[in-house]
Amino acid sequence: MRNPLSAATLTSFTPFQTFTGTLFDSSGSDSSFESTSHEVRFSYDNNGPFRGLFGFNYSQTSDIESNANEIHPVNSTTLLPASNFYFPIGAGLPRTAAGAPGRLTYLKREEDIISAFAFVSYKPTDKLEITLEGRFTIEDQAIIDFLAPSGILNVQIATPPRLSATTSFFTPRGSITYRVTDDNLIYASVARGVKSGGFNGATSIPLAAQRTYAPETNWTYEIGSKNQFFDRALTVNVAAYHTSWRSLQTNVVRLRANGTPDTAFLVPTIIGNLGGVNVWGGEIDLAWRVSNLITIDGGASYNSAKYTDATSSQRFGISGNCDGIVCKATGTPPALALPIGGNSVERRPDFDAYAGATFSGEFGEKNSWFARGDFTYQTKQFIDEANLAFTPGRFIMNAGAGVTFGMFSVNAWVRNIADKQYAASSLFLIGTGGALSASYVPTLGDRRTFGLTGAVKF
Repeated sequence: MRNPLSAATLTSFTPFQTFTGTLFDSSGSDSSFESTSHEVRFSYDNNGPFRGLFGFNYSQTSDIESNANEIHPVNSTTLLPASNFYFPIGAGLPRTAAGAPGRLTYLKREEDIISAFAFVSYKPTDKLEITLEGRFTIEDQAIIDFLAPSGILNVQIATPPRLSATTSFFTPRGSITYRVTDDNLIYASVARGVKSGGFNGATSIPLAAQRTYAPETNWTYEIGSKNQFFDRALTVNVAAYHTSWRSLQTNVVRLRANGTPDTAFLVPTIIGNLGGVNVWGGEIDLAWRVSNLITIDGGASYNSAKYTDATSSQRFGISGNCDGIVCKATGTPPALALPIGGNSVERRPDFDAYAGATFSGEFGEKNSWFARGDFTYQTKQFIDEANLAFTPGRFIMNAGAGVTFGMFSVNAWVRNIADKQYAASSLFLIGTGGALSASYVPTLGDRRTFGLTGAVKF
């Protein structure tokens, strides 16, 4: 008789991570991040119909968010001392006057997260497999706002306010896989995802409702098939999916205590939630080994991501950029919002595709060569949630060739053969100059580039 515990495995590991803010100006960021986590898992597999695992994870993080602004004399390259902007943090110590250059934020965020997870797989036959998995998470979050208003001019608060909250959520996943033949299978899956909510700040955020933001959630449903044909010379994988996102986390404008915006400062600087997005999509990937010399590969995906009907953009409405013709905000000024239901989600194309051909072979004992050409294509993508601006679609061609002699290899490549000028993406900045201000900051794609790469394998 076989001992069932001989198929069990116990695993434990403890990672640690630390990060210090990057020095990018005369003052540095003065930010830091530390995290530790501990995980223990027990897995079981005796090559029978059941296999599975369960375990526990505990993690702890400490994150300091600090930033400041600086103003230098016109035409001056002199950098002022860091002490001019990043004054020491401490109860009753001096701080920069309101509206003057200096440290603006000093938030300490702490998280304690514990989760339990499990996975089980059941194979009633050689062809059918059913899997269920899930994770239950409990999060304790806290924030300390060291630069909250103190009531004393230019003095740090004696007892920084502290906000805390405990939340829990469950993220399940299930799938069914049926192997039609040794080379063909079909599958279906459903899963829930959660992106935790959190704190924007304590009393330094005037409107109490904006001090916190809600979790972002989604349900994803997928069906698909993975196949190999003609003695595995042709591989074809297809999938279709739907994702329902709710309470998307996005940047919003900080409001006054009465719910109205400060018209002198409309930059979205805190996190808020907006309605939702529905995604419908499908994709196909294939690879065909035509002969020992030639392989053709390609793929395409369609991804329609639209905001749900009740979704509105707070930042776009408050900025005052809608004139009632190009776009029309709703609400009572100055607390306006722009309805964006039915609009495409920004910075993602509806369709993209690629295709390529590789010629390769061997010569001698340990020598080989290859030559490849390929292209990528994508349709336009909108830059803002109002769908007023977009970057056009693009078609890019690339090529490469290389040779390997034993442990040495040399590759030559050229990208964007046609030297196409295009905008790869673009930022959309709104409110940076106060009311009625907006700007687009495109990122240009690489023009024709070429190079030669050498490598040695030991």
